[in-house]
Amino acid sequence: MDKWEAGGRMASRSGHITVQLIAELDEGHFASYCPDLDVASEGDTLQEAFANLQEAIVLHLNALSEHREVWKELRQRGVVLRQTVAQEIKRETALRPGTYVTSFSTSVAQYTSA
Repeated sequence: MDKWEAGGRMASRSGHITVQLIAELDEGHFASYCPDLDVASEGDTLQEAFANLQEAIVLHLNALSEHREVWKELRQRGVVLRQTVAQEIKRETALRPGTYVTSFSTSVAQYTSA
């Protein structure tokens, strides 16, 4: 349940989110996607695709923060806020040939202060 301050503002919360990252080999490069936040990117290598996607996620959360929409977005998408970092998949795992999955964790406190 959300906690609200006087004046209708949500009380400050902190924690971490962990989201799934997927990359697929497509015509010589990797397309990457975070279904939890509906964010996408790409890269020439698997590692570059995941790194670019992580950067895109941070930019997405920063943009939401500017509009004070972080909690609304996370709640609507069913992304769980945890007090500790969830155990991440430590290496890329192949789902099927050419498709890989890993995870990314970040603190959401940095996106909600202001």
